[in-house]
Amino acid sequence: MNWLGEQLLGYGRISQPGEVKRRLREVTGGEIRAVARDFFRPDRPNLALVSPLKTPSRLAKLLR
Repeated sequence: MNWLGEQLLGYGRISQPGEVKRRLREVTGGEIRAVARDFFRPDRPNLALVSPLKTPSRLAKLLR
């Protein structure tokens, strides 16, 4: 139901599973590389971390 809601609200229609599969198969490796080059850039590093540590100072020490 969540996927149906996203389809309807985001695109104004509900895509059929076969259509989604077909469109995914049409994506090329070059297209994926182009998006990756734009997204993963050395001048914009990003980090997501899940840790049981409670204080930022302990975390910063681990990242050095």
